[in-house]
Amino acid sequence: MIGKRILVIEDDLVLSQLITTTFGREGAVVEENDGHINPLRHFFEFQPDLVLLDIMLPLANGWEIARQIRQLANTPIIVVTALSDEEAALKAYESGADAFVTKPFSVKVLVAQADAVLQRAAATGRVDASRVYADKHLVADLVSRKVEAAEV
Repeated sequence: MIGKRILVIEDDLVLSQLITTTFGREGAVVEENDGHINPLRHFFEFQPDLVLLDIMLPLANGWEIARQIRQLANTPIIVVTALSDEEAALKAYESGADAFVTKPFSVKVLVAQADAVLQRAAATGRVDASRVYADKHLVADLVSRKVEAAEV
């Protein structure tokens, strides 16, 4: 976990601080977003290796944030939510989440889940994928700020 960049999008400040402290002790670089600052913009500015995303945010739709991140990047997403029904879990995966954790949770289990998701992402070459967006029409390198039209 040392040096991994984690973005916590959570409106419960106490829980957000707990997560930040926990992952900080594991050596991660953690930034918090309570949902009042544009989470998608924060995502692109911070360039995290992992996103921990609450669904029920005051000014943003967590499902939509997950979808938008997934459309533009392969960065692993763990949904951390009080919603515990099967429908919520299915919607999380349909929105692009890699894992689903319900509140309340054990921080040890959350760290283990994050480790597992990051290891799978590294094994498939997904960790740094958030720096490049590509679809059938466009390739955009967010680091070098270059955009190219895809060949048709």
